[in-house]
Amino acid sequence: MVFEVCLQLINIQWILYLYWTCDVLLLLYGIPTTFEWISPPRWILELFQYGKTRNGKVENRLVKLIEVPKSWFRHYYIFGICVSVFMVLLTVGCFVLGVDVPGKGTVNNIFLNTANKPAIDEYSVMMICMMMLIQHARRIYECQTISVYSKGTMNVLHYFLGFMLYSTVQLCAISDGPTLNYQFQHTGVSLLSLGENLLENWHKILGVVVFLWASYHHHQSHVILAQLRKDATGKTVLHTKHTIPYGGLFEYFSAPHFVCEILIYVAMGLVAMRSYAFWMGPVLFTCTNQLLMIHVTHKWYKQKFEDYPKRYMIIPYVL
Repeated sequence: MVFEVCLQLINIQWILYLYWTCDVLLLLYGIPTTFEWISPPRWILELFQYGKTRNGKVENRLVKLIEVPKSWFRHYYIFGICVSVFMVLLTVGCFVLGVDVPGKGTVNNIFLNTANKPAIDEYSVMMICMMMLIQHARRIYECQTISVYSKGTMNVLHYFLGFMLYSTVQLCAISDGPTLNYQFQHTGVSLLSLGENLLENWHKILGVVVFLWASYHHHQSHVILAQLRKDATGKTVLHTKHTIPYGGLFEYFSAPHFVCEILIYVAMGLVAMRSYAFWMGPVLFTCTNQLLMIHVTHKWYKQKFEDYPKRYMIIPYVL
């Protein structure tokens, strides 16, 4: 009963409206200020920016009231793991094991895809849920054991945006997939049938390859950034200053961790190739947000360090 009531409060279209609102706000603020078309009041900059890109401490009293430590990023991933585990159990249980879940009719009719023909198949849905679980597990491991956070802060808007993203990614994929009673109409899914037609599933294979490559380099970038603040053994934190990172994709990009974040979500978008909700929701939001952060970070490094080497924002040797 409680499960059904909660699901009735969720609608995929409202989730997309929320994503699009965030995209518009990011563009309205980010493009003019990033490219210096306008000079907004400092309190607006403090509201939207965080960490080193703020160039100083927060001065506005009201903005200070809604500040939280930047290290709270880890809360996203703890929450995300809980959501991802539930989504993996839900989709595998329904599509593979044929488990009857409470409120299944409510899920199918209110929350999930109401179209006659699903945009993506059950394989894509389960793969997205599993990929997000891997992403969250890796990020919480990095936050807890590798990353060294400064005393920088962010406001609660950034904080809650993180929860929005990590609670809705899988929902966007599920919304364009088969209904959760798919197992009861068919004999279930098998890995063998997934490989029967490689031409039809090329985008899934490519998506997995890009996801694994981007995840590795995303991890490597965080290791390099953390090592800048540790001793040679990597066990003792020496400082929390910002210095120029070298090695890995930092030889090409100013912010490879942001570039890889985009690739990770684009990779999942390839798996869910025909999912309108997934591409127009989390993929579009991640690209908009991370591209702005890439530009701001690239600009900050060039202004901060006179000897900053030749690096690019998003495309090596081009941009």
